[in-house]
This record gives sequence, structure tokens and C-alpha cells, in this order.
Amino acid sequence: MAAKHLAVSKSYDKGIRTMDSVEKGSLKGENCITCSSLVRDKDLGVQCELCEGWCHAKCENIGEEGFKVLQMENTHWYCTRCNKGIGKILLALNKIQIKQEKLELEQQEMRIKQGIDQTNQEKIESQLSSLKSELESQKQEMSGIREKIMNICQDVQKQNEEHNNLEAEDSLWSTIVKKHVDKKIESVSGEMHEVQKTIIEAKLQIEEEKDKEKRKSNVVIYRLGESKATSVESRKKDDTDLCLSLFNEVLEIDCTKEVINNVVRLGKKEQDQDRPLLVCFAEHTVKNAVMESLKKLSKADDRFRSISVTHDMTLKERNERKVLVTEAKNSQNQELSGEWIFRVRGNPGNMKVVKLRKRVHLASNGQASI
Repeated sequence: MAAKHLAVSKSYDKGIRTMDSVEKGSLKGENCITCSSLVRDKDLGVQCELCEGWCHAKCENIGEEGFKVLQMENTHWYCTRCNKGIGKILLALNKIQIKQEKLELEQQEMRIKQGIDQTNQEKIESQLSSLKSELESQKQEMSGIREKIMNICQDVQKQNEEHNNLEAEDSLWSTIVKKHVDKKIESVSGEMHEVQKTIIEAKLQIEEEKDKEKRKSNVVIYRLGESKATSVESRKKDDTDLCLSLFNEVLEIDCTKEVINNVVRLGKKEQDQDRPLLVCFAEHTVKNAVMESLKKLSKADDRFRSISVTHDMTLKERNERKVLVTEAKNSQNQELSGEWIFRVRGNPGNMKVVKLRKRVHLASNGQASI
């Protein structure tokens, strides 16, 4: 710690009272806030930067070496009473500053590394701007705490002059400041918790949007026969050829190898079980054409008749769908008339359980299909 105002022998530095203000060897009207005795020109004296009260260096346990350090530029010193509260305030302000700088750095890195579309970017920037405004508001409130503490110190000083009772005054001052500061810090801590929670939610939303962007041109095909080839390259080629047959011959979509970026079997390979196949298209329009043509699967041959094709959903979307599927099953178990079925319908992010009337059609092979 270091002092903003110092008194050393008969010379005063950094805006401290000069010899013109000294009367009979004393600093005129200045009592030590620790021992209540006058701080004289021959004493080593320091002035608190917050309450502006004077103290004998020895009353604050400051030796000669420490006193020399306090005379350096850009140093600050607070008396024992003020120092109890200012540490928490400065720490809180520093944490807020660090959080703001970290938030700004994350935003800058995000813009450089990720290609989020303009609509999502504007939404994210709006959220981050709102968070920064909240942080700025907290900084302003903390700045106001210092002014309130100074006012409290002035009130305490007046009481000290009226009662001249150091022990009672110390107790009163400590009680007032501690009660006020603790209450304010508790309030700010709660608000900071809410801000931190909002930041985490914003980051999760950003990650979700990035994941959606990565998956928007993909589909997942279930129960599509898996190649028995021994090499990875051969199995990948067989899967690609099988997809092209499905898209061109069954779904009647003009599709070439160039529009398929990649095909990947999902999960661990097990005997006699076909793993789901992830198909990554080069263009989102091809994926849309596939999803819109799925009704043609009813006329497909045995290779494709039992398959199902879904969107490549994020983990959050898959969890939402599981909840809705469970809800649909529960509704179906409670349906006793036999006239209705419950299914999950809608695109990822907009799925819901719908109630449908059961319709039975006789297929050309004489079997009933629902």
C-alpha cells in the first residue's frame, strides 16, 4: 500500500499541506484517526486516499522503509478502516473487467474462425451487446459504491468530532460500512451470477447454431443394407453406389457422385446388423429434394422398402425428439377406440406430437398397410 498524501519532517509532497498550514509544530486541525492525537510536522504522517483522514505512520505499523515506498508515484494507501471494504470492491471491479475482456476476446475469435450466417450473427451480436451493457452497468454501480463510502466516512468524521469517543466511533463506523458494503456486494454477486448464466446460455446457443449449420445438408438413412466388403474404401464405394441407386431410381432425383461429399456408417460395426448411414450432400437443395421425395419409397423394391430417412439432428434436437416420441407412445397407450394414432411430425426445432385418424389401405399384394 502507498499514500496519496504524505507528511515527512517539515516538507510535504504531492499536494500535501506546506509549512504555511503548520501552527506550533502541528498540522492545523488534523488529528490521527487511529489515536486521535495531532499529527505534527516532526511526525511521519500519511493521509488515507479514501476518507482523507491523517494517521501517524507508527499507528498504522508503517516503518521507515515502508514509508519510503509510500512516497513513490502511482501508489495508493488506505487506512485500516477503509481498507476493510475497499479490497472487496477493487476485487469485484477487477473480476468484472476481466470477464468483459474475455467476452470481447471470445466474440472476436468467433467472428474470425466461424462462418455463421448473417441472421444468426446479428442475433448473437445483439445478445453479446446486451451482456456488455449489463457488465457496464455493474461497473457504474460499483463506481458509485466508492462515492457512497466517502459520504459515510464524512458522516463518521462528524460523529467523531461530536463525541470524541474513538472506540465507540470505530464500532459505529465498522458497523455502518460493513452493513452497507456487504449488502451491496451480495446484490452485485447475485446479478453477476445471472450475467454469467446468460453468457453460458448464449455460448450454448452459438454452439447449437454452428452444429445445425454443419448438419443442414445431411441425412441419415436407417436399415439400408451394409456392404460385406473387407476394405474401408470398397465399403464406402458400395454405400455411395447404393445411395445413388436410391436417389436416382427410387426417388427419381438427378443425382451424381459429385453432389455427395461423404458417406459414413455410424456406430460400432456388429455382426448381422446394418448401421445407420450418414450422407453429406454438397448442396442443401439436394437434401431438400430427397426429403420431399420420400413418399415414393412405398413403391420401392425390397432393398429400399423398409428404410427410413431422417434429418441429421443435433444432440439437443435428438433429445427433444426422444421426449416427444415417449409422449406419443404414452398417448397411444391411452387411446382405446383404435381409431387414432399418435406420431411425431415436423422439422428439427419445430417438432410436435400430432393425432392422426388411422387409415387402412389395401396394398397391391393384398396386405394391409397403415
